[in-house]
Amino acid sequence: MSGTGTQMASRRRSGLDRIGRAAEFVGVAAYVAIFATFILQIVVRYVFRSPLGWPDEMIATLFVWVVFWGGAFMVPYRKQIAFDLLYRAFPPRLRLISDCVTLLVTAGLFLAALPVTADYIVFADRMKTPVLDIPMSWVYAPMALFLLATAIRMLLEARRVLTEAR
Repeated sequence: MSGTGTQMASRRRSGLDRIGRAAEFVGVAAYVAIFATFILQIVVRYVFRSPLGWPDEMIATLFVWVVFWGGAFMVPYRKQIAFDLLYRAFPPRLRLISDCVTLLVTAGLFLAALPVTADYIVFADRMKTPVLDIPMSWVYAPMALFLLATAIRMLLEARRVLTEAR
């Protein structure tokens, strides 16, 4: 690879690393907010004997965001749960084919689910959470983000697998 190509790849990797760190920061901040809200609710309920209504709703909403945000941006492909009992028995060439087919089919299914998911999120905008009055579309928005980001990550991983195979 030429010096210019190496520099471009390095810059691309550096940019992706920065995006990854920012995504991790958002995920950690959401976990901290969940924990702080949980502790606040415990203190207010058991020390001051005056429970609040909003912490349960906020924790549930943030939990949905953390699960889908983490799945989309924080869990590397190779760390995903996999049933690889048969896969490990495959010869290297068949593993490569299996990786590509799995990645491409899953990315395709996620992209196919995206319009229906987006439609539901738009529909959910009519409803609001009972206490905080947050539109349900904001609660469910990370689902679409998860589908899109994960499909893109899978397509990039498929490209990487095919590039390494050459």
